[in-house]
Amino acid sequence: MEQKAALAILLIVSIALGLVGGLTSSFLATKTGPQGPQGPQGEQGPQGEQGVQGIQGEQGVQGETGATGPAGPTGATGATGATGPEGPQGLPGTDGSNSVIQVIQTSNTTIFATQSYSTMQWVNISDSTMMININVQQNSKLLIQFSASISINPPASLQTRIVVDSNYNSTISKNSVGSSSTGIMTLSNHIEFLTDPLTSGSHIINLQILRENGAPTILDRTITITEIAS
Repeated sequence: MEQKAALAILLIVSIALGLVGGLTSSFLATKTGPQGPQGPQGEQGPQGEQGVQGIQGEQGVQGETGATGPAGPTGATGATGATGPEGPQGLPGTDGSNSVIQVIQTSNTTIFATQSYSTMQWVNISDSTMMININVQQNSKLLIQFSASISINPPASLQTRIVVDSNYNSTISKNSVGSSSTGIMTLSNHIEFLTDPLTSGSHIINLQILRENGAPTILDRTITITEIAS
């Protein structure tokens, strides 16, 4: 019995010593030694392939255009101005069927009294500026214009006309004021006419008057003569 106990104790001691030795060997085996020199850096590995590009996002929907505002009202059109009076007809052009050969004009601003002339009788007035001698070409026509201001103290009446060679008479212009009017009046007088074709050479133009009654006075006056080839 005692022998068995001694053997058991011996076995336990052996086991314990074995465990201690194992631990010591393990500790000595696992103790880290000095670090060795660093090895050279390895070559860089090849670059990996580029990844697939991501899908592009869809474009956003464009917003709607705002509505156009209403147009403003149109301003009213201004009134059309009045048409001016039509001007006098011009002389025949040189490129037309007729052409102007010459123009003669004479004027007088002195006062010409008529009371010394007999009544109801056509006479040439003694104003030399109202008598013109003109030379014309064969078959020429004369366009003659007379304008004047007539002063009349009522009652009075005066007629005027133009005569060419005592044959071609113009229309008659009459200035007359009755007895019912009062005060001196100034009236305008205008005559215009075109002769027939004339023979070549000299022709005489006269201003004639016929005093009906009263004593009219002729104020500023002008005669214009235009020779026209036909």
